Amino acid sequence: MIRRAAVADVAAIAHFRARVFIEKGTLEEFQRAALVSATVRYLKTALPAGEYMG
Repeated sequence: MIRRAAVADVAAIAHFRARVFIEKGTLEEFQRAALVSATVRYLKTALPAGEYMG
């Protein structure tokens, strides 16, 4: 089943996005925590507002 992402999914999405950037070589491991934190902050408001769909 496919469903839209919910606020409960924010941490998983943030960690997944960081892993993708690390694997692409565009993010260093030491930058991971900062990206995850910023992504979580953004998604907590963007998901409910409909600005981000996942």
